[in-house]
Amino acid sequence: MRTEDSRQLVHVIVGVFIFLCRFIFQEPFYPLITGFLFVGINLVTLSMGRFKSMHAINRISYGTVFYPLSFTILVALFWYRDPVALQVAILLLAFADPLAAWVGHRYGQKSFTLWHDPKTVAGSMAMLLGSAGLTLAGLAILIPLSNSSGYSWPQLFLAVALVATLATIAEAQSSRGSDNITVPLAAALFLFLFRSLPPGSLIPFVLWTTCSAVLLGLAARLKALAPSGAITAWSVGMLIFLSGSWVWILPIVAFFILSSLLTYFNRGMATTRKPNHGAGKRNLVQVFANGGVPLLVALAWGIWGSDRLYLVFLASLAAATADTWGTEIGGWSRHHPRDIISWRQVARGDSGGVTLVGTIGTLAGAGFLAAVGLWLQPRLVSGTDWLVVSIIGFLAAMVDSLLGATVQARYLIPATGRITESRPTGGPEVVLHSGWHWLDNNMVNLFCTGSGAALGLLWLGI
Repeated sequence: MRTEDSRQLVHVIVGVFIFLCRFIFQEPFYPLITGFLFVGINLVTLSMGRFKSMHAINRISYGTVFYPLSFTILVALFWYRDPVALQVAILLLAFADPLAAWVGHRYGQKSFTLWHDPKTVAGSMAMLLGSAGLTLAGLAILIPLSNSSGYSWPQLFLAVALVATLATIAEAQSSRGSDNITVPLAAALFLFLFRSLPPGSLIPFVLWTTCSAVLLGLAARLKALAPSGAITAWSVGMLIFLSGSWVWILPIVAFFILSSLLTYFNRGMATTRKPNHGAGKRNLVQVFANGGVPLLVALAWGIWGSDRLYLVFLASLAAATADTWGTEIGGWSRHHPRDIISWRQVARGDSGGVTLVGTIGTLAGAGFLAAVGLWLQPRLVSGTDWLVVSIIGFLAAMVDSLLGATVQARYLIPATGRITESRPTGGPEVVLHSGWHWLDNNMVNLFCTGSGAALGLLWLGI
């Protein structure tokens, strides 16, 4: 038996066992302890190179760690809140992913790569159809057993179609086994939030899902988004809409549209660009770098329902908007930027460089995004909140510049002697010149939005 086949067999057997946990145990204590225990065990055995048939050591994969970790998170979030969502997600984890891998290996001829791991068209189709069948069967059987409220037929088929689509996207965009956590979490979160939709929200949700798909497809055609960025933005937007409807999705739409227009305008004016800053075609990593933290805050609101989290959401988005506007508008400056630490002149586009025009753009971006929230939610966002969110957005953008000036990775191209912030793939060899190798511009952007959210939490005392 192939090593990969052995790993998939273990995958299915373990999945069946953890699916039955909800029937075996009355309380989540022992499943949680077991999950934590196996996260640790698998980390140790993976680092030691043991149990190769389980870890598929012939390729780099952390799937055996993500597997119990996803189970642990699912149990913690949904054991009581939505056991049906928990068990359907585990069904996809146990069966749909191995099915896609088996079909892809046996019949896959046409391949594609959305992020790191290559996938096959046949494998993705198997993932889509398998997820749809498992979701339909799981909902039809588990809802009566749990005495939960059921779906109407239109709701049922819509839920099945969208869960299968999300699972397929998550599997296609996986890297090093990350689908073992993204597939079940995406499925469970969707089912929980979809079931929690207020009366009268189904039609607006369908309209948003359809219209956003069309608009993001147009953005991909205009080269504002890479295909991976477009489908990631669609998935992120759908989950944010499910969490809080229009008042949560419109701020991120405003950020995306106006930031993309600034990028498009600057590109048309042939403005000097910052390498790897996401100008032009933003891929899935760049979408998550700017939208990942706002998504987490929106999901937290959808699960726990604290109204003050809306201000944290705005603060994280204000940080992303301030950083993007500062970079784009800063390109209009007639003066060379100066390093925010040493105040020496630096090249246009270098991380950590600031200008007066760019600083004004940073303030304008933060203030604009906060104003969108004030307009949408005057009950939750006061004038004082607008000012505080604007200041937080500006400060978080300064964190971005400080990281860029100090510890962001820079690489030397020995053949030319040039220093670059990007690590080209398929191009000339590069060596680390300064900074931390893992801290590229996308990670700096993630720290920026995370700083905005953290400062928002500190302000609110949450």
